[in-house]
Amino acid sequence: RIGKPPAVVIKTNGWPRTIAKNGVGLLDGWGVDLNGMAVTMPSYPDPPQGDLFRYIFGRTKVELDNGSEKYLDIGNPPIDFTGYEQYLTNGYFTFSNSDVFTSTASHLFSYPLLEGQEFILTSGLSDELCESIPPVSEELDAPVLGKLPNGEWLVWSPSILLEDNGPSINAPANDIASATLEDGGGAAVILTNEKLKCANVPRTFVNEDTCVLSTLSTACKASELLSVDVEMSTENVKKFYSLTGHYVYAIRGLAMEELHEHPCSKPKSRWEISTGVTCPSATVLNADTITALTDAITKS
Repeated sequence: RIGKPPAVVIKTNGWPRTIAKNGVGLLDGWGVDLNGMAVTMPSYPDPPQGDLFRYIFGRTKVELDNGSEKYLDIGNPPIDFTGYEQYLTNGYFTFSNSDVFTSTASHLFSYPLLEGQEFILTSGLSDELCESIPPVSEELDAPVLGKLPNGEWLVWSPSILLEDNGPSINAPANDIASATLEDGGGAAVILTNEKLKCANVPRTFVNEDTCVLSTLSTACKASELLSVDVEMSTENVKKFYSLTGHYVYAIRGLAMEELHEHPCSKPKSRWEISTGVTCPSATVLNADTITALTDAITKS
């Protein structure tokens, strides 16, 4: 209508977050045109608190390009894309009356959310749009939005999934490692492109009774190769097979010599036959040396 400020699309991290249908300005500043301006949020917006003293519409603080911090004159605007759905290029969920929500409240913000500002979907969700949502939520991802039958809009809030990874004090002795991650968290490392780290720990006298050897391909492993001397005894060879299911072959009487020693420095040296190979820079030897080497290799 005449005299009505134009609607403004408010984006966070480049993604449409809501529509300020009556425009947007500064509550404590004048002469600043925010249209097309990029600002930062030095803190999370405050939710509506129900009375004027506690900011009935909430508050949103922004930092301008000159470094000054101001509040928007629209408070903490609710999500509302009604009539502007074309800006939601990734789509949105359309809930029906069969979807069951439970109203709750949260104390994760500076001010606790009031009843009716946060919901939990208890009936589950099955929609083709689920296939387009990344398996792991990142900070800069597009918001996941939904619309209720009454026209209200919701935004999905991801939560942290905590997994058990350690001995359970209530489990019987033969099942004390049942809560240990089978791959040490390796699958999560791959899924998050190594943003999550392995959840396994070195074996110590404290946890040796609950350590589990994983044979999964996703199992975590040490970032550095460790040099460990293992005695190839009959008992250890049997243990290798029992733990890994693979054979370990032991050879008796094989003396390992220095691999970088000169072939002429000792009475005996080890040689390997390589067929079909041309030496790029062959050593020039006289006839007597060739005869001596040939005779020594033949008799070895």
